[in-house]
Amino acid sequence: MRMGQFLKEKATNMSQWLATAGKLSQGNLSQIESLSEVQLVGFAQLLHDECKEAIVQRDFDGLLNAGGEQIGSNVREVVVFVRERDELHDKFWRYMSLFSDTVGKDE
Repeated sequence: MRMGQFLKEKATNMSQWLATAGKLSQGNLSQIESLSEVQLVGFAQLLHDECKEAIVQRDFDGLLNAGGEQIGSNVREVVVFVRERDELHDKFWRYMSLFSDTVGKDE
């Protein structure tokens, strides 16, 4: 399976998980699912290059600050949604690690 295809599958899974967790803005979730494989690889690369420490520390503010404007408003909304719900934290950070580690596995 290609990296982009794998990330697409995982992004779709994450989107569906967030929908069942009660994320109100379905439009933003469908935008996550509509990202191309190339866009998802770019997002994962951003997480790997700029947000690695925030992911390790499970630091929501650090994630938003490290990613800067490149994170995008849809992802910001997801981060804010998850941050407010303790029961979602562990799985969210596992997804962030998965995305970051996928592009960094050749290091």
